[in-house]
Amino acid sequence: MGLAAFVQSAGAAMGAARDSFGTGGAVPPPASVGTPPGPAPASGQAAAAALADGNTIHGVVATLEGHDQAAAEQLIAAAAASNAGRDAIDAAITAALADIAALGESVDTPQGQADLVAAIKTHLQDAKTVVDTGSADASTRAAAAHTIAATYATPSAPMTSMPSAPTAPPTATPMSWGPAPTRADASPVYGPADPPLDAAAHLPAASVSDPPVSGDRASVARYIYRTARAHGYSPHDALAITAYADGESSFRPTVSPGAQYAAGSGGDAYANTVVGLFQEKPAFASDVGIDPALRYTVEGNTEAYLRQLAAHPGGDIFDRLLATSVGGPMYTGGRSKMQELMAATRQLIGEPT
Repeated sequence: MGLAAFVQSAGAAMGAARDSFGTGGAVPPPASVGTPPGPAPASGQAAAAALADGNTIHGVVATLEGHDQAAAEQLIAAAAASNAGRDAIDAAITAALADIAALGESVDTPQGQADLVAAIKTHLQDAKTVVDTGSADASTRAAAAHTIAATYATPSAPMTSMPSAPTAPPTATPMSWGPAPTRADASPVYGPADPPLDAAAHLPAASVSDPPVSGDRASVARYIYRTARAHGYSPHDALAITAYADGESSFRPTVSPGAQYAAGSGGDAYANTVVGLFQEKPAFASDVGIDPALRYTVEGNTEAYLRQLAAHPGGDIFDRLLATSVGGPMYTGGRSKMQELMAATRQLIGEPT
């Protein structure tokens, strides 16, 4: 292939890479559901039933609003990633054009042509790295979108014109986490070796297997608390763990501020992207046997965090949270901030007393 044809092919490849990130665009926020119906304008059984139906509709719409918010967060993050990828390809194209201009007439010499080919190959490799990172990020976001889409199928209470018996709660579908870490004696590593739990005294009436509702902060918080209790943590420590998720994400399971680079971590955007309740990077989950795509779920993010927390046994729960997260509310606000978050979380979930 001649030099001109090589340059033309390289330009076409980088142009196609840029086009693969789309044209971008803003994602509008979801509409607000508003306030629930006020007092019934009339008295009697029909008016009471109408008010109950109105409140039922409002509850269902509020749940959908939570799902919409989670979906919007994903779309906004995906748009930001797309814009970043397109900008990175633009930078590679600009650098390639600058190299061509800098070489000038020297491209008429064998050495100049060799220098040009080497420079363009470097920029092509940069473009490939951007595309590979974008592809991995897109796969993770696709898995998260699939999870969010499934939440729209969550059963809701049926509407009725007359009072009726409540329906049974939905049954959780077990998730496959892969093998859990084990100690030398093959016992599971789940946290401090507390005495066996007294479910009647310490656990809420609902089972830890009750599925959390994405978009419902109280539901998500209760799930984290109950799961931590089931892993062997005391009521105080389980509350601290739950409060940490509030400080990290406000109990939003799909929130992501994007890549957060630690010293020596390199420039891989996907590897440095934090996600979900405890703001976890892909390796944070995969190192303890959790598929990184499950970081976008309440269950997956919580399980990965509890497994990582078990690997940081030194100090009290606050020291362990800081060592596990290497950031978050203990890093920014210390123990006083944790006490504030724990008080707010206790009020949100009503536990522990």
